[in-house]
Amino acid sequence: MSFHLFSSNHVIDIPKGKKTNEVFDPFTYEPKCVYVPITDNNRQYLDKVLRINDVVKKGKVIGREKVTNFPYYSPISGRIKEIVEMPFSDFTFRECYKIENDYLSEWDLESELTNPDSYSRGDIYNFIKNSGIVERDSNFKPIYKLFEPEFNIHTLIINAIEYNPYLGVENLFTANNIDYIYYVIPFLKRLSGINRFIICINPSQKVLESKIIASKKSYNDISFEIKKVDDAYPSFNSRNLVRNFSKERYNLVPQEIGYSVISLFSLEMLGRFLFEGKRPDLFCYDLVGEVKNPTFVIAPFGILASNIVNIIGQGTTYNEDNLLYLESDPISGLPHSNLNYILFPSSKGIIVTNKYKKKVYSCINCGRCIDVCPSDLIPVKIYKCSKKNSIKKLEKLDINKCSGCGNCSYVCPSNLELTSTCVNAKLKLKD
Repeated sequence: MSFHLFSSNHVIDIPKGKKTNEVFDPFTYEPKCVYVPITDNNRQYLDKVLRINDVVKKGKVIGREKVTNFPYYSPISGRIKEIVEMPFSDFTFRECYKIENDYLSEWDLESELTNPDSYSRGDIYNFIKNSGIVERDSNFKPIYKLFEPEFNIHTLIINAIEYNPYLGVENLFTANNIDYIYYVIPFLKRLSGINRFIICINPSQKVLESKIIASKKSYNDISFEIKKVDDAYPSFNSRNLVRNFSKERYNLVPQEIGYSVISLFSLEMLGRFLFEGKRPDLFCYDLVGEVKNPTFVIAPFGILASNIVNIIGQGTTYNEDNLLYLESDPISGLPHSNLNYILFPSSKGIIVTNKYKKKVYSCINCGRCIDVCPSDLIPVKIYKCSKKNSIKKLEKLDINKCSGCGNCSYVCPSNLELTSTCVNAKLKLKD
């Protein structure tokens, strides 16, 4: 299956099925330094609590967002060397603390939580916000936003199906820490009143499934459903999962209809923070696509993407004139011509793909894009109106409901750039 890269005239081939590893044999990379931004996504400076030459430990907060108080922290122990401007995957530059690694791996621990009944809902919510954890399948979305107190959430979907369509490895990374899920569930029940927990896996995740079932025997008072979901890309995005279980649709966030979706990795890291007071320090990054040996590495965030290729990409020739690099996944990832950008906690890895253009045909009116749209839109109509710059017609097509999931472009037999056109048209209406 081919898919038009977002904001690009290039095409990537996506495999119909992915290879899921059953042996977890990671390479752990300890960088000489990491880069942690001192501005938020809106380029506003953080309320900094540290200065140049300060010594930091793992998990030490280096600054907080001024409005939300959300923390940014160091994933390594060492010393703040200087402030430098570094490139990010969204093609922006942000000022960062360059933190040199002392390789001591000392921790700055927060107080762990014990009995959930001993804390108010506000206490648990603030503790989750203070974790600094963001969803890996998102554009830097803090997980506390999944449990906003104004919503009544009754069902939590735990997504263990990875967005990377090439190689499944993160489920093995999380399988070794599955007990953290059982620890965090009582706190989420206390916080949001959630009474239904669904773990979505694909049938090939045998190791993960066996670990979940084995651990479940030790927690008889905690129950959740294990649902096997087809991992045909990208049928397992949040909107489709919620639609599958609720038979309902939502406008902006699933909390509107009482659902929330979190990745298995994020939930486990939250459990670890509640149980041990440790913020996430290591992440699983894939190197997949047009490489001889698709593989992965365990490393802290804040490193250059080129570091991953240099460490685990040996034996592969990377001719930058013929290749594009995507961060995380081909639907939401932006195409890069080089690897000079920082990997952040929401990054999933690097997809290497050959540059080539595929012929675009006229719409054949098959209706496939309409069938797969989780927001009940008519993507091809939005596409045609946008090409004609028909603003008034676009305003009547509920374009604000577009989530940019990419389903429409994925199934289009004419190779139309439906997703990027819909997203850009949405932005055009906001201007």
